[in-house]
Amino acid sequence: MLYAISWCVDLPSKIGDLEVLILLTSCICHDLDHPGYNNIYQINAKTELAIRYNDISPLENHHCSVAFRILENEDCNIFKSFSSEDFKQVREGMIRCILATDMARHNEILTNFKEIVPSFNYNDKGHVNLVRTFMSELEIFSFDLHKKLCMVLIKVSDISNEARPMDVAEPWLDKLLQEFFKQSDAEKLEGLPVTPFMDREKITKPSSQCSFIGFVLLPLFEALGDLFIELQDLIVQPVREALDYYRRLNEATREERLHRKSIVEFIDHQNTPISQSPESGSTVPKSSSNSSVKMKKSLSFQQTRSRSRSTDEDTENEGLAALEEGQSLEDVQEDPESCDSETATEVEVSEKALKFKISTESSITTTGRKSYPGSRKG
Repeated sequence: MLYAISWCVDLPSKIGDLEVLILLTSCICHDLDHPGYNNIYQINAKTELAIRYNDISPLENHHCSVAFRILENEDCNIFKSFSSEDFKQVREGMIRCILATDMARHNEILTNFKEIVPSFNYNDKGHVNLVRTFMSELEIFSFDLHKKLCMVLIKVSDISNEARPMDVAEPWLDKLLQEFFKQSDAEKLEGLPVTPFMDREKITKPSSQCSFIGFVLLPLFEALGDLFIELQDLIVQPVREALDYYRRLNEATREERLHRKSIVEFIDHQNTPISQSPESGSTVPKSSSNSSVKMKKSLSFQQTRSRSRSTDEDTENEGLAALEEGQSLEDVQEDPESCDSETATEVEVSEKALKFKISTESSITTTGRKSYPGSRKG
């Protein structure tokens, strides 16, 4: 991203070749040997890095240290032909730029940059030449501007993912969220304070992007865009479009969550037992209701068994009476109004037996004969 910005605004003509080299090298080195857990975790977990750097930008200090250890190698030292004075400037500039990527310093750097930008006009060539030619307060001011500008440039490049096309930006965003969630999971597991914007249970991709782009990314990009008008189309407008996209997505996601919630509440309401329904005047506990149902089932079963026993007894008595009248038991069971005896229900059998019993009792009363279960005929 910094390489693209350099070409877009002709950065070497504005801050010089050496500053551009410092910036490009700083971008390459700014996350060397990153462990995947941010400074908040390092400090809360009291890691070796946090202790080594006294909780002051431990990761960024570590990235710088690793970078210069690599540059000490003969095969890697791209500055070995520099004079000691130039290398001192390189080292100072790289440390300044890499430490600026600590997001804890974001507001401080952005505020200072906004204050200094309106006082300097890059479009005034005479102004630029004057600053480069004479040692004066204006030149000191320009040098201060260059330092602040370099810090903002590397910050913009560091968090510039959303300025890229969506098909490029989104896969990287997904990987970043995975890294965030991994940290919050580790914080929960270790009993550390959970970083809010990394908690998988509290954020979604659209909501996190709306907050980050709206409050962090866009103000920074717009501040740089005010200085370099050429960057409006390159990075500022794409970030605005990304914010609009995630706002619409977040709104749709919110509406979907509300819709699902209303459906769940409706289903829960429909499945609420009458005894638990707030509209119901019943105060019978659910357990009592269950007991009542069980008791009813038990009584029903006992009544059915009693009815079966009485039916069997009645049928037996009716069979005896029918034998006395010259009828067979088969004739009794095969009533012309009933269905097949194998499919007849208990109630139908009971009713038919009762009818037959009544009819036989009537005939016995009429003829005056009476049978006794203990008699020979019986």
